[in-house]
Amino acid sequence: MSKFLHIGKKAPKMRKRKAKKKMSIHKKAMSFVMGSLVLVAFVSYLVQANNMATKGYQISDLENKIEELQQVRKDLESKTMKLQSMSTIYQKVEKLDMVDSESPDVISPKDDKVVRR
Repeated sequence: MSKFLHIGKKAPKMRKRKAKKKMSIHKKAMSFVMGSLVLVAFVSYLVQANNMATKGYQISDLENKIEELQQVRKDLESKTMKLQSMSTIYQKVEKLDMVDSESPDVISPKDDKVVRR
């Protein structure tokens, strides 16, 4: 049987060889530039996300410090109110053996003159 004679069989389909396409230098450069841009965008995204996370932790730390300082301020205000209360003052006066003044003496200058240098 010859190579070209096929009786009763379907003729085999001849496969066409695909020609390998070579990328031109222009396409290679363009794909390199695009890959570089994607890489730069990805790295900048990671840096930005890292900075945002760091700032978030710093903000939460500062908010905690604010709450602590507000609590300290409230405590100090309550202490000052307690120390300025009349009952505390009367107790301190009694401990120092102070007495009420009966008639205060007021001193007033005779002349309204002021001395200059």
